Amino acid sequence: MLPNQRGDTPPRTRRVSDEGPTTDNKVVSIFSPGHGRKEHAGRVTIVDQKAGPDEKGHARQVSNNDNCRDPYPLSKDCFLVAAGDKGGGDRLVLMDGDGKAETLFTLKEPHGSWIHEPRPIRSRKREPVIPTRTDTTSAR
Repeated sequence: MLPNQRGDTPPRTRRVSDEGPTTDNKVVSIFSPGHGRKEHAGRVTIVDQKAGPDEKGHARQVSNNDNCRDPYPLSKDCFLVAAGDKGGGDRLVLMDGDGKAETLFTLKEPHGSWIHEPRPIRSRKREPVIPTRTDTTSAR
């Protein structure tokens, strides 16, 4: 096996970019052909981890495009993915569990730039503010 290869990974493929869990102990991952392609490009794959990492048949390929990277699960069947053609990464796509993708954004003139690590911008509660423990009354 190649480094970072598990039993659920096809031969001559490297599993990278696990994100999740989506639901039901599943993660979305990239299976990158060969010893891993540039920027870990490969196919979006959902891996069911219930049976352990060496159980064959618990990985389901979602995309047919070998140029996907950095999937981020929004739900069990909806992912943000950096994608491109011919080894590039000029698009942000929304992909469903069947591999259907809708382009949300395309770099107009990439000039060698790629989209990396897509994440949603979400509101959240403010983090607690830790009060200072410095005693300024005894300062000179």
